[in-house]
Amino acid sequence: MNEYSFPNYKIVQFAKAPLLGHVKTRMQPALCLQGSVDLHRLLTQHTVNTIAQARVCPHELWVDSNLDHPFFKDLVAQSACSLKPQVAGDLGVKMASAVQSSLPSCKGLVLVGSDCPFIDEGYLRKALLSLEAGNEAVIGPANDGGYVLLGLTQYHASMFTGIEWGTERVFQQTVRQFEVLGIELDVLPVLSDIDEPVDLVLLKKLPRTNVLSLFMESSQ
Repeated sequence: MNEYSFPNYKIVQFAKAPLLGHVKTRMQPALCLQGSVDLHRLLTQHTVNTIAQARVCPHELWVDSNLDHPFFKDLVAQSACSLKPQVAGDLGVKMASAVQSSLPSCKGLVLVGSDCPFIDEGYLRKALLSLEAGNEAVIGPANDGGYVLLGLTQYHASMFTGIEWGTERVFQQTVRQFEVLGIELDVLPVLSDIDEPVDLVLLKKLPRTNVLSLFMESSQ
């Protein structure tokens, strides 16, 4: 029996298929192709586990391809998440489609990627409490100028347009888009993504029992 703290909300997680040369490519040459895939798998699994253990609300895993990949099947089997296909297009198009599709069946949703192992139960709860308190949008900034979380109770196409995805201007441009819409963003504490070789050292901040921390040690 699912007893969620926020049953009328959803968490929408984005993830890529764990294919060689398709994920964590910016980690090379610090990591080999297989090492990059291994890191991606661990980060994705970690995020799924965090959401499952938090039991805050239903969880949808939106993947870019290979819905039948054994990795995704295992994630669904091990958690209560449901699997959804991303549409073709840039990140903005993908997120807009997921939000537009998911919002009608819930009071609000929280979008996360699979690159930030520092999102914990407390962080998710802060985002959901913000929406429940009446805020229309909440955002978790990333150290690299992007964001690690976006919570919404309504959809506007312009939330995801005019953004230079993958650059250090994503957060600022997103804030600007919301200002144009007249929507005030509740801002959460800044967290770090694991995207570049320099970010690998951040995994040491995780408990030594965490497989990502162990990965850091084995990759050195």
